[in-house]
Amino acid sequence: MQRWKGQYLSKQEGAAYMSLKLKGFKASRRGKSLIGDVVIKFKSRKNGKTYSLSQRAFIQKQPSHVWKLPSGDYILKKVSFIDNNGVQRTWKKSKKFVVRGLNLSNFGTWTISPKGRRKLKIKFKVKKSRYKNTYQHESFMTVINGLTGKVQKVLGGGNVLKESSNDFGSMDEMRTSFTRTVNISMFYLLDLGRNNHYAKTIVRALQSQDLTFRNCYTSYLQRNSGEGKVSFRFTISRSNGLMSNVRHSGGSLRDGRLVKCLQYRLGLMQFSVSRQLQGKITFQFKNS
Repeated sequence: MQRWKGQYLSKQEGAAYMSLKLKGFKASRRGKSLIGDVVIKFKSRKNGKTYSLSQRAFIQKQPSHVWKLPSGDYILKKVSFIDNNGVQRTWKKSKKFVVRGLNLSNFGTWTISPKGRRKLKIKFKVKKSRYKNTYQHESFMTVINGLTGKVQKVLGGGNVLKESSNDFGSMDEMRTSFTRTVNISMFYLLDLGRNNHYAKTIVRALQSQDLTFRNCYTSYLQRNSGEGKVSFRFTISRSNGLMSNVRHSGGSLRDGRLVKCLQYRLGLMQFSVSRQLQGKITFQFKNS
């Protein structure tokens, strides 16, 4: 399973979160704090694949981890945890959970306790959602109860479904329907202010995704004509290198779908940097 980091999802993808609570474990010489991760394995009833994740038991108001998954029904097959005495304990039963495309599944709070010498027992309880969007866009239609599939909270609603229907959600290869021969020139103008010494690192990463940016403009040319510029302001996080707060800031090309396509692609990027950066990038497109 992959961590969800704020990106848009396709109609075939959803996400899920759970809170883990440890109860009844004895202290030892290693200390009272239980610092190991809980390892969890799900099996998809749709494709038979097994999905694994590792998460620390820590209750927060806002979910600490959100995991991206293909939509479908899942069976929780195994949970394991190594306690303070170095004993690996496991839970092996069967519990059904659901993930729906473009929705966030609340798998609830799992209270995990020792049972016998090497087993675990788990109490599952799904309360109302604590999730609050912290990104510049909504990626989910609703939060659903991960056990029943019922809606708990409306987030982006129908607007998220509408956005997922735009062609920028499936642009990993050049448009086969685009029959005219077009030579596209694309240039970046990057401004990082006092941190411009990071520019080469950022540009190298941008160049690795050159085709996806060009595809946005190729799609634009199927609907419109014209050359020009599109600008965005952004933040790159020091903690994980993700580009966030990507905001359209002007340019002569004002087509909404082109802007959203470039914004979406930028929001998926991650960079190797040692500090938080703020800057502006301008795309300039020319064709012949």
